Amino acid sequence: MREVLAAATSGLQAASRRIEVSARNVVNADSVGTPASTTDARQPTEAYKPQRVVQTPVAGGGVETQTVTADPPTRTEFRPDHPAAGSDGQVEVPNVDRVREAVEQIAARAAYEASAKVVQTADGLLKTILDIRS
Repeated sequence: MREVLAAATSGLQAASRRIEVSARNVVNADSVGTPASTTDARQPTEAYKPQRVVQTPVAGGGVETQTVTADPPTRTEFRPDHPAAGSDGQVEVPNVDRVREAVEQIAARAAYEASAKVVQTADGLLKTILDIRS
């Protein structure tokens, strides 16, 4: 029973991490930075670099997560009036696709619910076992 709960708990943690990272990407999707090649921006800033969560299975059940920077993390846009733009008018924006992030959040929610159901089922089984023994 301990292994089942450990696997389900790792699934809950992984789903939570996926939602957290995706939400951070969405919140920072409109941030703007100065491209590395620009040296003459009025207000040089660094663009937010979105992240992704990579899940890998663990021997014996469960998953581990690793957070990695998206590839490519940013793209350039022409916004000559922005303070972070240089003389070429280019700025760097996070490479965030809001549709992809919405799908990621929906999938992570479903994974969380599935792992929570495993915990509930294990709890019910444990109560049944204890009732039989008493």
